[in-house]
Formats: sequence, C-alpha cells, structure tokens
Amino acid sequence: NTGFYLNVFYVNGGDMAKGAFIKGIAGMCFHLGGIAAIPGIVWLSHRIGKKNTLLFCTASILVAGITKWFCYVPNAGWLLVIPSLLLAPGLVAVMVLVPSMTADICDLDEVTTGIRREGMFNAVLGWMLKVSISGSIFLAGLALDITGWQTKLMVAQSPQTFLAMRITFSAGTIFFALAAAALISGYRVTEETVAESRRIVKHRSA
Repeated sequence: NTGFYLNVFYVNGGDMAKGAFIKGIAGMCFHLGGIAAIPGIVWLSHRIGKKNTLLFCTASILVAGITKWFCYVPNAGWLLVIPSLLLAPGLVAVMVLVPSMTADICDLDEVTTGIRREGMFNAVLGWMLKVSISGSIFLAGLALDITGWQTKLMVAQSPQTFLAMRITFSAGTIFFALAAAALISGYRVTEETVAESRRIVKHRSA
C-alpha cells in the first residue's frame, strides 16, 4: 500500500530491511495499542455513551492522518510509530462498540416491530465490514496509480510522485475519518431510549 512504499522508498531511501523492520514495529505497536485501548474504550462508553466514545476514537484517526504528513519524512525512524498508535483506538472502537450498538438497535427494533431481527442486522454489519475492507484494498491500489507510482523506478520516483503519495496517504485518512464522524453524528439511539425499550420488552414478556 501507499504507506509501505512511502516507508521503504521515501522515508528509508529504498532500504527494504530497515523499512520492513520499522513497519513491523509500527504494526506491533498498533495491535498492542489497540488491546491496551479496550478497557479505556469500555470505561469511556459508560461515562459519555457509545456514540460519543466512537466519535472521540474517530477523532484519534483524524489526528493520525495529520501526523502522517509530519512523520512520513526522510529518516523519520521511530516517528512512524506515532500514526499507528493513534490509529489503534479508532479502529478497535469499531470492533468493540459497533456490535454493541447493533444490539441496541435490535432491541429498539423489537419494540417497534414486535419481532427479533438480529440475523438481518448482523448480516448487514458483516457485509458492510467486508465491503469496507475490500474497498480499502481497492482504493490503496488506485491511489498508487493516480499518484504516478512506477515500480521499476523504485526509490527514483519523481519528487512530484512522492509528494502526491504523501498528500493522498494523509488526506485520505483525514477525509474518511471526517466522513465516519458525519455518519456517526447521525446516530440517534441513546442509552436512555435503549433502557426504555428493554423495560417495554420485559414488561411485554411478563
């Protein structure tokens, strides 16, 4: 992807071993940061709600996009770890909070329709996650093509190509973080409405 090519051929001057090592460290920090963020995400969701927690974590993705511009520079070294650490809470929050928010929607839907449709909602969620992953892979390849990357040139890419790659790599993260925040802002389910719906369901069952 764009980040790997920038890491190896722009940041580390074509040194594949050094670039791969830094990429491995950054990836490890991403996963460890994500695991470490889970208790904080759960704690925060109880304090400010799931929606606001998801927005907060999405903000960390936006900040990560900004830091990419300053961290992916020649001889950056360990600076490349910073964007990975900032991305971790945002992406982990999706896996932790979205299934829980889907369950809340299922409870509200039962109050409205009188039937349980977890299968449908989870199928849509699973499909959307797969579309997102597939789309990100497709866009990563498209971004390389648009920026003018030529594999045969390796480290000898033009300054304009490297500049376009840096802009795409940073701005792409910022754009999608803002788009996600806009969609999350439209989420109208609150903890209060979910609690009320569950009381109604419990009363009906009794």
